[in-house]
Amino acid sequence: MQHKLFFIQVIAIFVCLWLIAYVEFELKPYVTHSISIHAYVVISQLLYIPVGMLLVLPKWMSLLKRDGRIKVHLWKLMVLGGPSLYVIAVPYLLKVESLLPLFFIRILLLEL
Repeated sequence: MQHKLFFIQVIAIFVCLWLIAYVEFELKPYVTHSISIHAYVVISQLLYIPVGMLLVLPKWMSLLKRDGRIKVHLWKLMVLGGPSLYVIAVPYLLKVESLLPLFFIRILLLEL
């Protein structure tokens, strides 16, 4: 049973990645002719969420079989998800030039 579930998971991940590549390929011509690329970047980042959910599927299935429910650690979700959400969302919600302070950017440009 485990091998069958693993095979189905691999096929589902492959199909999801293929669909993501197709959607990004179809959206790219529209982005090159538009002024704002925010929608394209947000959509391209959100498309990978189902892939992450498919990767966690075996863990969720084992938790459902063992406990009968999925336990979510809210503290871990806030500690790991909060900074990640900040880094992903801030450039698209606020008009900022960069997440890094200006002196870091100058240092990086001088080293390149």
